[in-house]
Amino acid sequence: MAGVGFELRKAVTGENKGEKITGYFGASFSSSGSMIVAIVIFALVQAAAKAQQVSQAVNDSFMCYITNAMFLSILLSSLLSPVLSRYVSDAVYLGKTERVMPSMVGGSASVAVTGGILFSVQLLLSGTEIMVVIPLFILFLALCVCWILMTYITLIRDYKKIVIAYLAAFGVSAAALALLFAFTTLSVPAMILVLLLAFATVDVLLFRSVYLTFAKHDNSVFAFRSTIKTNPSLLLIGFLMAAGMLGHFWLTWFLSDSSTQISLLFRFNAKYDFPAIAAYFSTIPAAVYFITSFETGFSKKYSNYFSALQSATARCVEAAKDDMVLTLRKKLKTMFLIQLVSCLLFVTVGSKLLGIMNIGMTESMLSAFRMFCVGYSLYYIGSTLILIRLWFSDERRAVFTAAFFAAGVLAGTYLGILFFPRFSGAAFTAVSIVMTLFAAAGLIRRLKKLEFYLLCRGQYDEPVNIPRTARSKTVSKKRLIHLSAAAAMAAVTVLGSVAFLIGDAVYKSKIITFSPESSNDVILSPGMGLAPWADSDETPSMNTSLVYVELKWSDWEPEDDVFDVDYVNEHFNLELYREEGRQVVFRFVCDEPREEPHMDIPEWLYQLTGDGEMYDINYGRGYSPNYENEIFVSEHAEAIAALGEAFGQDDFFVYVELGSLGHWGEWHVDYEAGLKPMPLYEVREQYVMPYLNAFPNARFLLRYPLVDAKQNSTGLYNDLTGDYDETLYWINQMTDSEWEQTGAIEQADCSDNWKSQPIGGEFAQTHENSYFMRTEFDMTLEAIRMSHQSFIGPKIIIDEDDSNFSYQMDEILKTLGYRYRVDKVSMNFAEKESFNISCNIVNDGIAPIYDSGCKVRLDIYDPEGTLVRSITDADVELTNVIPGEGGSFSVSVDKEDFDDDTEYTLTVSAETANGKLLPMAMKDEYKTNVYTAAKFHVE
Repeated sequence: MAGVGFELRKAVTGENKGEKITGYFGASFSSSGSMIVAIVIFALVQAAAKAQQVSQAVNDSFMCYITNAMFLSILLSSLLSPVLSRYVSDAVYLGKTERVMPSMVGGSASVAVTGGILFSVQLLLSGTEIMVVIPLFILFLALCVCWILMTYITLIRDYKKIVIAYLAAFGVSAAALALLFAFTTLSVPAMILVLLLAFATVDVLLFRSVYLTFAKHDNSVFAFRSTIKTNPSLLLIGFLMAAGMLGHFWLTWFLSDSSTQISLLFRFNAKYDFPAIAAYFSTIPAAVYFITSFETGFSKKYSNYFSALQSATARCVEAAKDDMVLTLRKKLKTMFLIQLVSCLLFVTVGSKLLGIMNIGMTESMLSAFRMFCVGYSLYYIGSTLILIRLWFSDERRAVFTAAFFAAGVLAGTYLGILFFPRFSGAAFTAVSIVMTLFAAAGLIRRLKKLEFYLLCRGQYDEPVNIPRTARSKTVSKKRLIHLSAAAAMAAVTVLGSVAFLIGDAVYKSKIITFSPESSNDVILSPGMGLAPWADSDETPSMNTSLVYVELKWSDWEPEDDVFDVDYVNEHFNLELYREEGRQVVFRFVCDEPREEPHMDIPEWLYQLTGDGEMYDINYGRGYSPNYENEIFVSEHAEAIAALGEAFGQDDFFVYVELGSLGHWGEWHVDYEAGLKPMPLYEVREQYVMPYLNAFPNARFLLRYPLVDAKQNSTGLYNDLTGDYDETLYWINQMTDSEWEQTGAIEQADCSDNWKSQPIGGEFAQTHENSYFMRTEFDMTLEAIRMSHQSFIGPKIIIDEDDSNFSYQMDEILKTLGYRYRVDKVSMNFAEKESFNISCNIVNDGIAPIYDSGCKVRLDIYDPEGTLVRSITDADVELTNVIPGEGGSFSVSVDKEDFDDDTEYTLTVSAETANGKLLPMAMKDEYKTNVYTAAKFHVE
């Protein structure tokens, strides 16, 4: 299987610098090309998404789908890769090259069909949206084929074809990404498409290269099954090694608190996955050496030995063996040193580079990266030793070592998640150390009695007693010395790593870290969730923190300067809602289309102005005022001022949607039907300012991303919530561009307004309840995430009588607004007089809380529940803790009030400026809205 290796060796050892560089590229791609392509293109897509300010939810979905598809395809292909490798090696050795192409087709088909069935089940059970399913499923099949092709490309002697295939993949995907970036906003299907084009290009070009190399072929598509029958251990070893290398990812996805769930069966853990995947690249230098030097240099010695074993004298066999073992020892030593240097460079220089790059690698992720660098280095050495043992027919012990590795990694990772979550990758690294030592010990034992093991396998009628000459004894002593030196080097590396970890643990022994369990339950918090109609008979019985009041001018001021406060209070049940602690989302309306002819402004105002237009359009019938009429503007200011006097003296009216203008107060009119268009900014500002003055305690929202919102720092509301395409169009309007309602450059970049001002809106009425159907629901959630909405109302569900959508509504409620929790608490008892508490707060929601003055409060209780200490001066304001960023603070506490033998409870709560405690996304509730963060003894 080292065909390409000989050509690469010529290139990298030659004098031509260009060929050297191409050779190293060829070696890198031959060993890890598909993984390199996946990671590099993945990084490019992420960079493009970041440049377009694509939502974190879209990025998370893309990352989750890709990692799931990649890992499952690798696991399944690993079942057949060792079998196919042995099969085609034997075929080439026996000169039966016509079997190569059929086996590649059969192997690819086997993995693709089996994997396709499993992956389709995962997709269907997860209810993934069809626009994601199609490209993702095709990508999965392309990945399955690609991993199988990796077994065959080493047969291609022209390594430049391999380089061209992967460079072409980069070019095609980069061009596709550039086009998508230029003409559309990157979505999950678009991102997957970029990666799909890359792997489709690789598959086609590599398949063509193998076909041209082995154009002659027969019909033995599944003849490789004979290798499975004669060497079933190969199937098992491939699976076990892959299960150990990848299984720990699945465990952290489904068991770790830091994992992210995209849908039912699609999860990932960015804090764990990224460091591990990045660390994998530390093995590429050793892999390049294995292809260009190890395999090619050893294969001739290996062949000579087995030729001698078949027909030569005992002395010749012994000499051939000594020569082979000497070469093997040298190659292993060199590979070990290369991997050691690579590991050290990645641990030191690599981690620093990742730290200064703005890619979101936290200190804990960098620590995990360093740990995985050590783990993958040892894994690569160990897996190479297992491969060599297979060359010497040591299948039984190779299976045992692989089984130990898989079981050890899975069990160790599980225990680590339960008891040592801070040490990411420690289990993988520890098991890799032991696996490598097992593999090395087994190889040494095998080599000592190699002829016995080989002959007892039936290659000869009976074992031959091969005498050992003086020369062989000398070689054996040298071998022992060199192997001892290699073992010593390995021991120094292992002990050094262990010493480093122990030293780090001792240094931090006075620091105790707690990771409180998060909750995925629906939480009812102020200023977020559903906002049903306040005047609905069903709303009083609904468990919401908001209600929606839409007030028509004709109802508010039936006579000039007569404002009907009683009507508003009674009709909308405001006294009840105030007593219950609910708050109001408010909109003032001058024009609401209905079936019958009518006006929504008072009759007396119509008599004063009268220059509007009665209409009968697609929206319905009604009256559109002339918003530029000075009397109308003046009377509107007085009406809003009166509203402020009645309802704007506190935060009861928490959100005020800037209505007044256009149909439904949504700042648009059907000008194509002949109605007078919306007024320009200067006029609209005369409608906005009265609101800002009348409701000093409220947050304001505007229908469109206009200069009005930019200049006045308002939020926005999207009354087409749930409609993915319309929401995407609404978001794409957030640029300095022409507004279709006026024809002027009045749209503005409001893409960051959500960080300081609320986003609301109601469900669109265009698709009835299809928003909640399984095929559409992912897109519905994605539309909400993209908008960073805090509330939905007044249209909160398409069919309020249908209880089949309770699950979907719960998922929406878990998505809206903010979800604060304590991610980590560290307590340092190193000082004699005091101890330090460091607390990290995260927001798992899609928006912050907009109530300024919200703080984090810490309390310490003794076992009887007596308050020992309160800490209310934490230097973090929840309004500034936006999703994806988090906030942290540290406080110092005197030890004098604490006993050494008492277990104390540290609690955390989120407190508003008026002392109200907010629910948090945490499981262990000490008492109402107060959560246990840690239990500790003062040391």
